Amino acid sequence: MGLKRKLSSIGSANAKTLTKNFSALAVLQAMRYLIPFIVLPYVTPIIGVTHFGEIAVAYAIALIFQTVVNFSFDFIGARDVARNREDMGKVSEIVSTILCARIVLYVLAFVLLGGIVLAVPKFREIWLLILISVATAFFSMNVSEWFFQGIEKMEHITIVNVISRVVYIVLIFTFIKEREDYLLYPIFNLLGFVMASMYSIVMMTRRYKCRLHIPPFSKILDSFKIGKDLFVNQVCMSLCINLPNILLGTISGSAAAGLYDAAGKLHNAGKHSIDVLNRTFFPFLSRQMDKHTGYRRINFFFSLLLAVLLI
Repeated sequence: MGLKRKLSSIGSANAKTLTKNFSALAVLQAMRYLIPFIVLPYVTPIIGVTHFGEIAVAYAIALIFQTVVNFSFDFIGARDVARNREDMGKVSEIVSTILCARIVLYVLAFVLLGGIVLAVPKFREIWLLILISVATAFFSMNVSEWFFQGIEKMEHITIVNVISRVVYIVLIFTFIKEREDYLLYPIFNLLGFVMASMYSIVMMTRRYKCRLHIPPFSKILDSFKIGKDLFVNQVCMSLCINLPNILLGTISGSAAAGLYDAAGKLHNAGKHSIDVLNRTFFPFLSRQMDKHTGYRRINFFFSLLLAVLLI
């Protein structure tokens, strides 16, 4: 029984949308799988494993920073937008509250991170890389993939990511030619997310008529209360994933961190294929709580198929 037939078991009206969204995210996952195999063999010998390790440490710090600022809003935002997508007034309130809450957290986290960087000698040596990486984290959050996931228009997620990543790859192969160009590597990554962020804001406000405004501070506080439990879970996961790279770079040196990060990127590139299915169904299941049994069957079928393909 094919996946499309399995989808029909949860309602033919939703099958087309789910299939379309799954296809869009599958293309995106394939691109994310290929990029490390395209970029790393070219960049690493040019900039050297030491500079690559410094970038990896800075990026790991930025990922923890991003998790704090995200505050689980990717999940809460996608769920709430999915449940209220027919009411753009409510959706505008949800989006505005999350964006403002993130700005508050960004300022607080940036001040805290500045103090940590000043206190740790190793971090002071790579402060510019950390600054670029933190800026990248800020713009990557403003891409607001959760909004498009919530309205189940995930082709926009794929379009914006494919365009920004293609630009990123072209810039790398065009301008990075010698060891001293190592700063261009994170800068080009930043530029890609700036483009993606601008595209996202324009699509939200113009095409989908999302009206951004400054919400009452009480709404922002409420959003923190709603997401606090999931936030703790996300921070713990981020620390488990990124802290080893930071500690390795601090204790054993940037070269060791660079080797560890390069191996990790290649290993993790194809690791999260099941996330495509989860992200496709998450907004649908947020609206249709009675369809979880059908989804379990689809998830089992997809996992079995993936296991067979990997064998």
